[in-house]
Amino acid sequence: MARALQLAGFSAEVARTGNEALAKLATSRPALVLLDLNLPDISGTSILFQIRSEPRLRGTRIIVATLEPQVSELVRQRADAVLVKPLDLVQLCNLATRLCAI
Repeated sequence: MARALQLAGFSAEVARTGNEALAKLATSRPALVLLDLNLPDISGTSILFQIRSEPRLRGTRIIVATLEPQVSELVRQRADAVLVKPLDLVQLCNLATRLCAI
C-alpha cells in the first residue's frame, strides 16, 4: 500500500504497530493516514480517536482499512473514508488524492 501511494506521488511512512504509529504521529503532521484497525499493541480505533482529539492533527485525513464490512458507526463518523480489505490499490490512490485536494 505504501508503494502504491508513493507511485501516486505521496510520501509514505509505514508503522507496523500501534505504538510505532503513535510515536510517528507525535513528531509529524501528516496530510493523510491510512489506518488499519487491526494493529498490534494498540487498536486502530484507539489511534483514530487519538488523532481526532489532537488539535494539531485537525486537518489530517484518515482512511480506515478493515476486514470488517460492518465497521462501527463511531469509526465511520470519525474517518474520512472506510475501505474494506482487500484494498484495490487504484481505488486507494484515487481516494487519497481526492481527500488531500479538499
